[in-house]
Amino acid sequence: MKKSFRNLFFTVSFFMIFQSAFSQVLNNSQIISSDHWIYDSLYKLGKETKTLGFYENTMLSVGELKFYFEKIDEEKLSSSGKAVYKQVKDFLYSDSNLLPYIPFLLKDDAFKLSLNIIANPELYYKSNEDIDWSFRYCYKDNFLSLPVVLGVSDYFTIGTTPVFAKSNLGQQANDNFTNLPYKEDDFEFNFIKFSYGSAGLCFNNWGINLNINRQGLSIGNTKLGSIFYNKTFETDAYGQLNLYSKCFKYSGDIVQVDYSKYLFLHQIEFMFFNNFKLCALEGSQLCQPAELRFSIPFMFMHQFAAWDDYCRSTDVTPYAEENFCAYFGVLWEWAPIKNTRFYLIYAQNEMQTKSERNSFIGGLYPDSFGYQVGTDISLPAIFDGYWNIAVEGVYASPYLYIKHTPKASLYRVRNDNLSPDKINTWVGFPFGPDCIAGHLSFGYEKPGKWKATLGYNLIAKGQNDFSIFNETSKTNPDKDRGDYDGSEDYYSYYPPVAFNLGTKDHDQAQADALNMLPSGIIQYSHQIIVNGGYTFNKHLSLNGQALFSIVKNAKHVEGNSQNGVELSFSLTYNLF
Repeated sequence: MKKSFRNLFFTVSFFMIFQSAFSQVLNNSQIISSDHWIYDSLYKLGKETKTLGFYENTMLSVGELKFYFEKIDEEKLSSSGKAVYKQVKDFLYSDSNLLPYIPFLLKDDAFKLSLNIIANPELYYKSNEDIDWSFRYCYKDNFLSLPVVLGVSDYFTIGTTPVFAKSNLGQQANDNFTNLPYKEDDFEFNFIKFSYGSAGLCFNNWGINLNINRQGLSIGNTKLGSIFYNKTFETDAYGQLNLYSKCFKYSGDIVQVDYSKYLFLHQIEFMFFNNFKLCALEGSQLCQPAELRFSIPFMFMHQFAAWDDYCRSTDVTPYAEENFCAYFGVLWEWAPIKNTRFYLIYAQNEMQTKSERNSFIGGLYPDSFGYQVGTDISLPAIFDGYWNIAVEGVYASPYLYIKHTPKASLYRVRNDNLSPDKINTWVGFPFGPDCIAGHLSFGYEKPGKWKATLGYNLIAKGQNDFSIFNETSKTNPDKDRGDYDGSEDYYSYYPPVAFNLGTKDHDQAQADALNMLPSGIIQYSHQIIVNGGYTFNKHLSLNGQALFSIVKNAKHVEGNSQNGVELSFSLTYNLF
């Protein structure tokens, strides 16, 4: 008996070491995280063949990625494209199952298992304490990750990635120099951020996938972060249904932002020809127990007029719409020229009609919207590489994502259980509302080997940010519009609320609502970025970045000019 168990142990150990070293994919229902290189590689192949796919809404299953990959004609690719094509094919059609050849345990290869250990030590340096770090938790990845994936044939998968990581508080400290936690309040309590269950089927002309995940959803492939829904948005969970074909896709998401806030999203995409894609998105955020009606596919949720259902009279509360937020977006992609992609993303959570704008109270509601436009070019070059060029512009109005109360706004705040820190994230653009930003970059990349990029960011940031949710005041009894509690502090940052409280008169509130430029003292940040990376083999890679910042009106203080250098370096080792 002991000999049998010993043989089994050595058999399993051998295949864990040997097979994982040469493969990465377990089965078709496995979910690939938003940070994976596969998405950018598919975009490169799509641009070169003028063939778009529905892969801007990440994370996606392996089966769906294969479905889009098989649309690409390898014969139309350059030598650089064929090298990327081979890299993608080798990844998607690999097999990382650790238990394929143990017939006395699993005769039909029904159960599959994949394990890995990823070490990613990082070093940092920042010359000026008055300039924030350019990243939150880490430059590239957490210090240690332990991904585990378990599959049942091709149709069901569960996966999780526990991490040993540094907390936001430790990472943002001015004297921080590494992502290795070494102090008591350095340790990240939220140590599982990528964990999912997935089920799906894929056929010749269509496929379906249903998955539930922790966080990391992203809608839109951009350079500065998606203005509609970005992967940096922290959530407790989200469930997603993807139904896709060659020319049409539907995605439905139920996002649990926290224990009392749910965001329902519906996304419908059409592919007109192979190189033109149009997508409409609608969302409803509810700060109440979840409702079934918002999860109906192909339902125009705006017709429910849910803001009325959760609205209270301004005689009782100055907020009115304090538990609901409507959300709408458009995404457009076009590849009219070989090796080039144009894109546009639009997001809004408040837009007044002409009659509403001309009404006494409706005129106090700020139009809350944002645009993101850009183009990226990948030109095949010598040594089977690419010249990459990207230009992007972003406009976010002063009250994008912001509603009458913090809980109704499109953001999340969570407490760190091991420190007094509070972590805030917007649903979309990482720099938040009240912002105008631009990006320009140029670089060379030999996929799978090395890359180098020179970039420039300009960020003009107004004063409406997370700190706006700290703005409270008591009612002005001589000017308020209701029977409010004079001893209570109310959120007073939103123009119609300020008018109801009597802290602003009608003209002041209306002027605030009509302003579409960054508000208050504008902070101007110029960032010159040089970054690069080198991959030695399947196990080891190096990445580094040097960032030089010039900040005018730093921290929104008039005349406060700061400049400094930030250096980041990472070494990534995949055991398998």
